[in-house]
Amino acid sequence: MATGTVERVQRNLETSRTKATERFVLRLREQVAPVMEEARADVQKLVASQTVFKEDRWQFTGKSRTNWKVTRTHDCFRLRTSWRKTPLPL
Repeated sequence: MATGTVERVQRNLETSRTKATERFVLRLREQVAPVMEEARADVQKLVASQTVFKEDRWQFTGKSRTNWKVTRTHDCFRLRTSWRKTPLPL
């Protein structure tokens, strides 16, 4: 008789624990889902604006990407060269 009672109590505890876990996960999903959806939408907006920004930048400078990279490399080289020629303050 005692063994049967202990087994019933254990089954009831396991059932209660399972149901509590399911309720917790359900509430957590309900709370997190809107936040995650908003975050996904914001990321998509950022990706789209990044693409538009890059294209606008190329159009604004009037340079192709290859030209821009060559110009940037040349400018960096000039800056390094002029920096080396600058006397150090004492």
